[in-house]
Amino acid sequence: MMNLTVFSQQHAMVNFLKIVLTVSSLIFLTSCTTSFALPDRIKASGGDADAQVELARRYYYGDGTAQDYEKSIYWFEEAAKNGSHLAQEALARRYYHGGRGVPQNYTKAFQYAQLAASGGRIGAMSMLGVMYCTGKGVTKNEPVCVQWYKKAAEGGDGPTQLALARKLATGRGVPIDLEAALFWYEKAARQNLPDARTELCSTLKVVKQTQSGFKQYDALCE
Repeated sequence: MMNLTVFSQQHAMVNFLKIVLTVSSLIFLTSCTTSFALPDRIKASGGDADAQVELARRYYYGDGTAQDYEKSIYWFEEAAKNGSHLAQEALARRYYHGGRGVPQNYTKAFQYAQLAASGGRIGAMSMLGVMYCTGKGVTKNEPVCVQWYKKAAEGGDGPTQLALARKLATGRGVPIDLEAALFWYEKAARQNLPDARTELCSTLKVVKQTQSGFKQYDALCE
């Protein structure tokens, strides 16, 4: 029979080794996570806008660090100050919807959307269209709304293409132009957006009432 003292010593040694392995694994994982984020932290602190955006993203999703919406906002704002149009668009969305570190603030959302749109961000252009259409953060102005929709639609944003088509089909903020509406309905339909093809075909029927020989979009409505 095994000596009880020897057995106890072996059992204690096994437990000790388990603890050592567990602690070692935790230290290894922590060091990997810290070293992975460290270069971005250094660059971000030095004013690198791309690194600031990356750090903001990590705090937002809890990627390699504890999730912290307030720190995410801080770094997005730092990046926005340094000219990052991506950060400006992200802030526009955050302030528009509110929550997750910021109160809803349409005025700030509009300001950031303007900055991002001036830098060519298609999503920000679409946001400006929505804000002018709804009067959130800015005085409601349907014609200006349509102008921003058109810019975003030309940039390839599918939902905005559909929104623009509806404006043109109904004459809200712009004179009714069914052929132009069909053009944007087709663009949206080719991106598989719900309702785009149905609305295209119903608009096509109206056009054919006065232009029976109009065949341009028949293939989509057969």
